[in-house]
Amino acid sequence: MISILFGEDSYRKNKRIKEIIADFTKKNKNGNIISVSFENEENILEFNKLIRSASLFQNKRLIVLKNIENLESIKDIKDSLKAAIENKNELILIEFNKKPAKEFDFLAKGAETKEEFSYLNTKDFKLFIEKEIKLNSLKINKSDLEEVVEIFDGRTHEAI
Repeated sequence: MISILFGEDSYRKNKRIKEIIADFTKKNKNGNIISVSFENEENILEFNKLIRSASLFQNKRLIVLKNIENLESIKDIKDSLKAAIENKNELILIEFNKKPAKEFDFLAKGAETKEEFSYLNTKDFKLFIEKEIKLNSLKINKSDLEEVVEIFDGRTHEAI
């Protein structure tokens, strides 16, 4: 199974990743969570080895892939990604910083979920800030709230 999270709003996207990890942990007490960040060639080898090591009798695995758009070419991991999609014991969670490029279409077509985290418009951003303030038992006066909304203009990761 594959899930794709993409967009510029890193705060809400990372919050969603934490929710998915918590849900996976709750449902799969013996499951493994593995994170691969594609920063260099070694990470490609690590990911391919990880997928080849899968077996039918293994515990479920949640594999979080970050910075996949850093790859010069997806061809180095495409076969591994296809194999991971077919393995029912693996949940692949892929994070993109923006909308995935065309070369990732094969993933999007097979994705169980696709969630976009673009910057919020002014109205939604204000509601988001108000909700976060309540969740954290904080208080803010109306003029300060309006100033936060104006200054940060939908960029939750900077406002929080």
